[in-house]
Order: sequence, then C-alpha cells, then structure tokens
Amino acid sequence: MELPKRQPEITGTITSLDLREDGINFALKCVIPNYGAGRASFNLEGSLESAGGFIYGTGCGSMEDGTFLGLLAV
Repeated sequence: MELPKRQPEITGTITSLDLREDGINFALKCVIPNYGAGRASFNLEGSLESAGGFIYGTGCGSMEDGTFLGLLAV
C-alpha cells in the first residue's frame, strides 16, 4: 500500500538536548513551508540493554500571520 505524501519534509534545529541514563529529551524549532514556525519536544526512552523503547512528544506552531495552530501530541 502506498500512501500519498500530504506535507512537505521539514528540517528542524535542535534547541536543547538532555542525555539521561534512561533516554534522551530534546526540543527543536523549524519553519514549515506554507504554514510558519513550529516547535516540538520529544522524549526517547529506552536502554542499551533492551531492543525497544518509547517516543512521545508535543508540538505547536503558528502561521506567518500569527494564527496559533494548537498542540500536537504524539
């Protein structure tokens, strides 16, 4: 099954990074084409002894005219 691409690819800049024994927390900012500014933070949890882990985070953005887009949780 092939899904059509709905959004442009986005490259962000990491603004903070916290390395912990049980994972990594990082925040980033980006410019989203046709929308405006975006910010997000993610938590990667896992360990070197396991083959799995978790990722979760939140994000928000604003359009070029200043309209706030809200909150995204992943």
